[in-house]
Amino acid sequence: MDLTAPPGSYQERIALAAREPAAFWGPLARDALVWDTPYHTVSDCDFRSGRISWFLGGQLNVSVNCLDQHVQKSPESIALIWERDEPGTEVKITYSAGWCQFPGASCPPGRGHGES
Repeated sequence: MDLTAPPGSYQERIALAAREPAAFWGPLARDALVWDTPYHTVSDCDFRSGRISWFLGGQLNVSVNCLDQHVQKSPESIALIWERDEPGTEVKITYSAGWCQFPGASCPPGRGHGES
């Protein structure tokens, strides 16, 4: 499913997700997430027994999907807004400035660890 294409109506998407969860969620997960190990089955759910399993066999890295790709693609975008106790003293931290402070982080080209 192309996330940038004009979508069908919201109601159509809701209906597809309810009617065919694998057809709805499979393409979204495949296209929007970076998988270390691709999943082989979108879902295996039996609500009567309480068995709910999604993206069987797949493994992903939360850091890669939530942080690293943004550090690489748009390092100067705001990653975090720290709302201090004093009104009007918020601090905006970009992906590159904040993330590159962590050892082992994947920093954008030209920026090393400990640099902000």
